[in-house]
Amino acid sequence: MSGEGSQPKSTRTRPAPATPGPGTLYIVGTPIGDPDDITIRALRILRTAPIIAAEDPRSTQALLAYHGITGGIARNVTSYGPANLEEKISLLLRRLGRGEAVALVSDSGMPVIHDPGCSLIAAARRAGIPVTCVPGPSALTAAAALSGFSADHIVFDGHPPTARQRLAPFLRQRCGGRSTSIFFVEDRAVTPMLETLAAILPTRMILLAQNLTMEDEWIRRGTAPSLLKQEVRLRRGRKREMKTTVVVEGAMTGTRPADRRKVGRSA
Repeated sequence: MSGEGSQPKSTRTRPAPATPGPGTLYIVGTPIGDPDDITIRALRILRTAPIIAAEDPRSTQALLAYHGITGGIARNVTSYGPANLEEKISLLLRRLGRGEAVALVSDSGMPVIHDPGCSLIAAARRAGIPVTCVPGPSALTAAAALSGFSADHIVFDGHPPTARQRLAPFLRQRCGGRSTSIFFVEDRAVTPMLETLAAILPTRMILLAQNLTMEDEWIRRGTAPSLLKQEVRLRRGRKREMKTTVVVEGAMTGTRPADRRKVGRSA
């Protein structure tokens, strides 16, 4: 027909191409010592994630190499620690926003437990980015199990004060109740903590643990006065500084009456 060319064109347009959704932030637990203590799912995520955010890339590279995760993925390990949090959070959010997955790992154990991972996780949630957890080991739960103390109630503090004048009231508050108390303590601060506990809770049972799951795993269990005698002797043989996991028995889990009287007088 001669009039076909003058007919109005359709106003319908093609739909815009779909944009990829954001990538997933994987919170990946890694071994606390023995590199074989890692889940199959964690290995799969570490093999496939385009970028791995690690507190200490050297530790993570060693773990990847042990499990044969080499090549391109191993080179995509970026530092994520206290010194560069703001810069790296911005960078990682951009990568996640482009649809790339990010695996967040700690030096050992679960991110966020005595680790700066919470800042990235909170920022990702605010940005609407999917976040999921690949659970793994933690010195916190491993030491609690080894202690033999009740873990029905646990109080954890990874930052006990180092000043002696603050340590005594801090420990009275944390260890005075029925909960088992767990601390991550710098090696040089273990003796002051034991001396303080010997003064305020002399019969309370305590566990000290280092290098959990390793061949040189070091575990001691006893009262603060008895551990102090061992601590002075054993410190001479240590070649490097390390963190000690300290587990203190709760007041209602078999604690001797003398402890309860002492806590009551000191509070």
